[in-house]
Amino acid sequence: MSESSTPLWKQLLAVLLFSIFALLSAWYFLDVFFSLVTEIYSESASVVFDKGAFYFLGIAITASALSFIFAVETLYRKMPSEALTKKIRNIIILGLAIMLLFPHIFNAGLNEYLASKNYIECQGLSYKWLHSQTFVYTKGDDLCSSLVRKKEQDRE
Repeated sequence: MSESSTPLWKQLLAVLLFSIFALLSAWYFLDVFFSLVTEIYSESASVVFDKGAFYFLGIAITASALSFIFAVETLYRKMPSEALTKKIRNIIILGLAIMLLFPHIFNAGLNEYLASKNYIECQGLSYKWLHSQTFVYTKGDDLCSSLVRKKEQDRE
């Protein structure tokens, strides 16, 4: 195990940046998740599901694992043990799997749950941009139509 040739300040910067990225990703996911739970629990007339935000759970896990391994390497000034590297690699794989699968699985379950609570997807308010999708569910066609009209009036 040899010492890293990367300057200490660059290693500390990498740890800091990945840590900030992990924290911001976790915060964004939790903020959107708890807003969704609050809307469902309060039986709001409309529920907004930002599927794109659910990718950030996996991103937060992966960035946390990378930040941790960078911190270990920086503090001990040598490569981490094989056992630790294997554990971190598994966490990174788990984070990537969660990032790729969790939003789709959660979306399918949410669709079923909201349908059982008499919500419908309001196509006029739902939108997609690249991989990010936002679904708006309302309690009935009348409310959906009213909200779509209001959105169109606000654009004018």
